[in-house]
Amino acid sequence: MSRVLKTLLERQQPGDALVEAVLDASTALDSDYELATLLIKVAETHRLNDHLRAKYLDAAEHISSQYERDRVLAALVRHGGFD
Repeated sequence: MSRVLKTLLERQQPGDALVEAVLDASTALDSDYELATLLIKVAETHRLNDHLRAKYLDAAEHISSQYERDRVLAALVRHGGFD
């Protein structure tokens, strides 16, 4: 499933609605690594408005591994996921 979601993000300039759908679907991923990798991809490819940033952080809450959660939050800060 994570490959499908990543492929959607690789479309040229995904819109906010698509990114929101990916973030919503991401919480169904069972692997902390897969979820973290997907969220990092979101941070790298899309500037997040307040609504999407909240969705991103909600999805990050589903990561139980502190290491993976730290990677996700660092990606958000590093890539300036702020509009």
